[in-house]
Amino acid sequence: MDEKNQKMHKTIFHTTEKSNFILNMTYEQFNKFASYSLIIGFIILSVISCATELIACKASTIGTKGGPLWEDFENSEFIYSIFHDWRALPSFALAVVGILGASIFIIALIKQTLTKKQIIPCIAVLVMFIFMYISSLNSFSGIPDYTWFLGYRFSRYEGFMTYLSYMLIFLGGISISDKAAVKRIFDAFIIIISVQCIWSALQWIPSFPGFYHSLMYEANSNLNLPSGTTGSPIFLVSLLSVGLSIALAGSCSDKSAKRRLLYKIAIVPFAFFMIKTQTLIGLISATVITVTFFIITIISKKKKSAEFKPYVSLLLMIGGFAAALLIIFITGFKIYDGSIMWQDGFKRLYSFGEYRFKEDHPFEIDNISSLYSYLWDKAFEYIKKFPVIGVGPDGFIIPQMDPDPGLMLSGYKPDFTFDRPYNEYLFYAASFGIPFCISFVAAIVYSLVNAVKQAAKFFSQKTDWIFCGVLISIVSYIFISVINTSSPTVSPFIWLILGISCSSLKKSEEQKVHS
Repeated sequence: MDEKNQKMHKTIFHTTEKSNFILNMTYEQFNKFASYSLIIGFIILSVISCATELIACKASTIGTKGGPLWEDFENSEFIYSIFHDWRALPSFALAVVGILGASIFIIALIKQTLTKKQIIPCIAVLVMFIFMYISSLNSFSGIPDYTWFLGYRFSRYEGFMTYLSYMLIFLGGISISDKAAVKRIFDAFIIIISVQCIWSALQWIPSFPGFYHSLMYEANSNLNLPSGTTGSPIFLVSLLSVGLSIALAGSCSDKSAKRRLLYKIAIVPFAFFMIKTQTLIGLISATVITVTFFIITIISKKKKSAEFKPYVSLLLMIGGFAAALLIIFITGFKIYDGSIMWQDGFKRLYSFGEYRFKEDHPFEIDNISSLYSYLWDKAFEYIKKFPVIGVGPDGFIIPQMDPDPGLMLSGYKPDFTFDRPYNEYLFYAASFGIPFCISFVAAIVYSLVNAVKQAAKFFSQKTDWIFCGVLISIVSYIFISVINTSSPTVSPFIWLILGISCSSLKKSEEQKVHS
């Protein structure tokens, strides 16, 4: 290559072109790298989640010593650790996705493909990181089995690393700038969430691994509530809300017949299992998604958008809801939020205290109002005590525990302890402080506003359906976060959606000029 052509390529420190292949990636190459990297990361996370569920179900069985199975392997440190510390596996898998998100963001910075408008969500993430780090340094570092980076061993192992990974995934989503790359990611999401539905269907078989065939605090032993590999029916709803939002929007207007068919097939199981969880969050999510989709349909008709054909998708969704409701009403309609929470914490994780039916209990596990009032009051208690720095990552349960270190070492939990208030906004405020929570809400609001603006362009036929799916998903997330909590098996999907909402998807021709 002559000297004139050599100068046309960007290099770092005057090194050769080949050593700077990342810097000289074209528009298509960068977005393919970004999309496929994230897809691989989410596949790894999903596979690890499957393995985690199998190990967790095995570890919860009774061993020869009369306790949990992992107590049988105390002499084998490796096997003991596998069966006892399986909670850490999703967080480690999540870290891989976080690293990939960080790599994508760094490349976008080097290539200067980010816009000035994207500085705002980046600043929100920076503020979140700063306050999370300060909170971590002031956390319960002297408590046995607790580290701020990994989290608490007798809880969910969701420490600093977990929430940092969420932020990096968000930044990775911001960096994507091609609609084809986003659709590629959405296709992967639909397939991954469909596998969750298949797993949930298999959980109807009593011998198949699952924690919700029956509930400890219910007389009905054949509930078979779906949870997939997310860990809880409540978490599964969060994931299904993402899948259903994307499937509805894509099935109505995508130019690819194969994609429209795939998404339409996915709508029915997504809608069915959302209701079949028999949770308040499932009912709220279904309602919000339906209402939002109706509004988008009405607007599309007023704008006379020929590309938007919602009726088949709408019927499929209603059919899925109706089938689940029919089964529930036949067996007896009931909402199981409280029992699911304590099943997850006490039986599955060994992190909650056991709920006991006695005269002096502070709340009714079957009473939704009493349950959430108790959980949120506890969150407000910690927010008042630690308004700026919070209690630290994965440390919500520690102040509720007996102060005797010996009891903590054994994982002792008194009655009515819990490690999440099941309100994501209150949880972040209590864990990392009010400034963190404000920054988190600011990032969501920015994502929502940008999604609305971009969705409006769709009705003017100036852009694709992508932001309609993103908009439905974000609106659903805003509502269900009031009675939801984060999880490494589900939250990465939501944070990536929020990041994509802040992305600047331009035409390929426009990007090629700047590549």
